[in-house]
Amino acid sequence: MPGRKQVCRIPRGRATAYRCRAIGIFEVLEPRLPLSASSINDRPYIDVGPSDNVAWDQPRVTVQLLTQDFPDGSEPPQDIIVGPSTFNGWLLDTGANTTLGFQTAVTDMSQFAPVYQTDGKFNELGVGGVELFDVSIPYRFDFAGSTTYERNKLLESRIISNPDRDVSIFGPWGIVGMPAMTERITTVDFTPWTNVQGFDLFMQTDFPAELPDPLGPRFTLPVDNRVRFSPEGSVVSGPGIPMWADLPFLTGELKNNESLTSGNFLFDTGAQVSILSQQLAFDLGLDSNNDGVLNSLDANFARTETIGGIAGQTTVPVFLIDEVHIPTEEGADLVWTDLQWVILDIVEGIDGVFGFDNLTSGWIEAFGVDGQSGYILQSHFDFRNWEATGQGKIYFDFNETLFTLVDPLGPGAIITESGGSTTVTEDGSVADTYEIRLSQRPTADVTVSFVGGNNQVGAVDDANPNSHFVVFTPQDWNVPKKVRAVATNDSVQEGYHRAFLRHVSSSTDANYDGVGMPRVSVGIVDDDFAGMMIIPTDGDTVVTEGGEPDYYDIVLTTAPVSEVYILINHIAGQVTAVSDADGSGALIFTPDNWYVPQTVRVTAIDDTIEEPLLPAYISHTIGSVDESYQQAFALQERAFVRDN
Repeated sequence: MPGRKQVCRIPRGRATAYRCRAIGIFEVLEPRLPLSASSINDRPYIDVGPSDNVAWDQPRVTVQLLTQDFPDGSEPPQDIIVGPSTFNGWLLDTGANTTLGFQTAVTDMSQFAPVYQTDGKFNELGVGGVELFDVSIPYRFDFAGSTTYERNKLLESRIISNPDRDVSIFGPWGIVGMPAMTERITTVDFTPWTNVQGFDLFMQTDFPAELPDPLGPRFTLPVDNRVRFSPEGSVVSGPGIPMWADLPFLTGELKNNESLTSGNFLFDTGAQVSILSQQLAFDLGLDSNNDGVLNSLDANFARTETIGGIAGQTTVPVFLIDEVHIPTEEGADLVWTDLQWVILDIVEGIDGVFGFDNLTSGWIEAFGVDGQSGYILQSHFDFRNWEATGQGKIYFDFNETLFTLVDPLGPGAIITESGGSTTVTEDGSVADTYEIRLSQRPTADVTVSFVGGNNQVGAVDDANPNSHFVVFTPQDWNVPKKVRAVATNDSVQEGYHRAFLRHVSSSTDANYDGVGMPRVSVGIVDDDFAGMMIIPTDGDTVVTEGGEPDYYDIVLTTAPVSEVYILINHIAGQVTAVSDADGSGALIFTPDNWYVPQTVRVTAIDDTIEEPLLPAYISHTIGSVDESYQQAFALQERAFVRDN
């Protein structure tokens, strides 16, 4: 049965809708891989930073269709160029089996003779149903990267097109799929963003003859065509099928709290966001209240997004996920944290989409500061021998400045966050601490400095607030030192956002001089933006079955113009959470008392099941006629439940 994948474009900010375009996906031939038996907690890993959660830019190529009435290899006269002449910057998409042209490009190619022609129909199936696309007559399809202008040629190639629909008024005007990257090396280059010249804000794409030399530490992801599709069943009419090539897949391992799951992920440069199937979301424990539905009552729910695609729309949830691990050939995992992934079933066999938002990690923070870069400088897609072997490699060249290789079983640091997370406020009314100690005894003193990200957050030694570092000796290396995170109080309205603290070591002990150490992600509540703050009474919320309750406070960040209701959604069967004042499941803030903390009482449910120490997330829903609070981010509180 034919299926179709929706790859979505999400605008920056808190938009309520985003658009999708569909690419051909059909009969599944292979199942997903099982979960790796090795523990991801013990493997070395490379910290690739917090995910940007939306790709700032994506690779594109310049394209041209030409008629075929000339000898191969000759330079054709101008009168046989079909176009497009103006709207010829198309998205380069590893997640597309074929190549698609949209309304603006089709119109461009239909202005002057020879005009763009089609001779068939192709079923395009999206989240809203099925829609017919045209299949072109055979053309020579030329494309070139942004740094060299040598043409790459695909002869006798058909594309599919829609003369009535664009994916966006801003483009792309077409999508160039895997047929253009098969049997080639493709380089996507982010380094132009390090020092932006004029208004050139685009990344660059090229097709080198050989694999370029590394720009920094290089790591390799193996990809393959383990899930394969055929276009045959979707050709409705006409003498031929569109150009076609298999898609690249990799194994991804997801971690959320202590839950792990693994699956087949499509490596997709055309996806601005990453996607997780419902089944893997359940496997990962995102259905925190176990009601069989992934919605706002679950602890890691972030928001909903309305996806508009072929023939209709659908609304899907977005969930917060702790980490994604991608194993490399070199033995270390690449790890992205603080994810916001769309939950959407695509088609059987695809467990998720590893989107381009992961490759641009850190570049939004670095943009505008000359000389600063994100985590990945260049990526190279090596699909030579793809057709014969179905095997390829994705190379990442890392920024040496931010590169951190952490070995959990070697010299380094162990970090324990109070309450399992770190959250602070810009105005300083809420501070948070975490503890750090070394993992092995050093032979000399080790200085660990705290480096904040993008002037958003910093840290100090809690015992010596003037020191932005702590020192461990061979005698006290295993004694935890408390670190206090501090947010930068600026006037920018950012809402709830995250920044990170890196830990940089120096020592005359070679094993500890510059050794990789874990990073701490810090949640920042902006006092310039409508929102809520959670203030645990003693740093975390811990309750025991049959024991006393614990408490946390909630307060608003800005004065509302009308009442604000915060509904408390506790975990069925684990804890109850209610207003300490009246025992109800809601808190009411007014324009007069918005700054006065209100207390939530948490009690563990006493059952007869023997259980280890478990986290139970308490989520909150904000309601108000105040438009600013309708857009506010609702934080969650993590309570730990001890069994009696």
